[in-house]
Amino acid sequence: MQEPFNKINSQSKRGFKIADHIRKTVSEIVRAKVRDPRVKTVTITDVEITYDITIAKVFYSVYPWSENNLKDAHVGLRSAKKFIRMQLGKELTCYRIPELTFKLDTSLDHGDRINELLTRVS
Repeated sequence: MQEPFNKINSQSKRGFKIADHIRKTVSEIVRAKVRDPRVKTVTITDVEITYDITIAKVFYSVYPWSENNLKDAHVGLRSAKKFIRMQLGKELTCYRIPELTFKLDTSLDHGDRINELLTRVS
């Protein structure tokens, strides 16, 4: 049985195109249309979609990185989720508009940790 959130971009060109289009569109919506000041520090980094395009997991990062900014961004995105999905529906040409779930992208933090460890070794 396959995981529902394996990245489709390695499975099909169509899935990759849809996920990338969702990433670009949600990023533009958050940047230009959401008026909540809590999400102004948010950058959309990646999107994973299920095989049937019913759920899109949207990864975001926050700069500057602080506990207060992380909490504000999470609450702001959660409160703007319906608006973002409605705007996404106007832009997508798919039959279904996926439900959005927002997840903090910690890959940048992991990369910084690896760089720090490599610096210590050399």
